[in-house]
Amino acid sequence: MVVAKRRLTEISYIRRHHRAVDASESMSRTLRGMTNRLETTMINNMNAKPNHETTSRYHAQPGGNRLRGCAALAVLFTFGAPGARAEDPQVTITGGVRSGNPQFYDWKITNTHSAPIVFIHFPHYHGDNFEAPEDWNQEWENRAILGSKNAPGWCRASVEQPSAGIQPGGTVEFSMRVNRAGAIPRPGRVIVRFADQSEVVLDNVEVPSAKSFLERNIMMFAMAAIFIIALLVHAARSKAAKKQRLATPDQAGDPPEPAGA
Repeated sequence: MVVAKRRLTEISYIRRHHRAVDASESMSRTLRGMTNRLETTMINNMNAKPNHETTSRYHAQPGGNRLRGCAALAVLFTFGAPGARAEDPQVTITGGVRSGNPQFYDWKITNTHSAPIVFIHFPHYHGDNFEAPEDWNQEWENRAILGSKNAPGWCRASVEQPSAGIQPGGTVEFSMRVNRAGAIPRPGRVIVRFADQSEVVLDNVEVPSAKSFLERNIMMFAMAAIFIIALLVHAARSKAAKKQRLATPDQAGDPPEPAGA
């Protein structure tokens, strides 16, 4: 009887092992099939011939248009829309991340107020260099240099004499360089102060910003979710196998006794 139970346990273990191997192979085949289909679709879209029924040589197959549209959306999502604009009756700021080089940010500030601009406050993340007109002083918080704090900060530029500021109707360019990794373009709050002590806050200026907690840890969350799902699946299979193991001897019954015993 003991030998029979041990044999049933071994058979149950072998069956569970084969089921797990089959499930793993099935998942691998599914993933390979999805990857192959995606590669085939992308290759077909990129190799799509022009639609000769139209008179314009720029009209392509719908698949190619969808692929280019997805690529454009990905670029906008990653680097933000070029030429961002923040406007107020007293000042206008245009620009943001430099096209083709996300390590640099460029802004044009136009003074539409009656008094000169003498102070500008830019938020930043991982900024290490700020270019302002001559005679403008700079002040940093969390500048990305050796030994600095890895946290968002700000850069302020100011002039002591209003005559050196941005005069009414004038436009001046500012630029900032950031480290190659870590910062992404997002709308931020820029503060502009005038010689008459008035102040304007613009909340839609594209500046180098830090990633959110979710963006920084998305891979860790994904791996944790996969691990938890694997544990739950394993626990469910173990529980089902245990129930089957306990039920099998009762269903099979005891072996018949030899004749004449």
